[in-house]
Amino acid sequence: MCGVAGMLHDLSSYMTGTSENHARLSALRAKAIMQETSAFTLDEINAVCCAIEEHSDKENTGTSPLCETLKDADLLQHHSFASSNGRLLRVFDELNCVNRSEIEQPGAIHEKV
Repeated sequence: MCGVAGMLHDLSSYMTGTSENHARLSALRAKAIMQETSAFTLDEINAVCCAIEEHSDKENTGTSPLCETLKDADLLQHHSFASSNGRLLRVFDELNCVNRSEIEQPGAIHEKV
């Protein structure tokens, strides 16, 4: 489910070229796609769409582990293009994968991969 949420979470932004209200709109588009495929249960659709709808609200804890995972994955993806923030620092601390001086330089981690 994480992979599906990750693939679809910014769908509206890609389709419209704007990020305005993209979390809610992407969740609606994801729901339609997932229902159309008939490959997902209603619970799976609801879980993925909830995670997509909540992924932009980085300051509040999500309603499920999938929501939190998508938020963190989105944050890690955006780190390649933007400066660090508090949530990103907490994620890196939890993962114990880099030191803070490396985080302070956007793109530093991307360059090492």
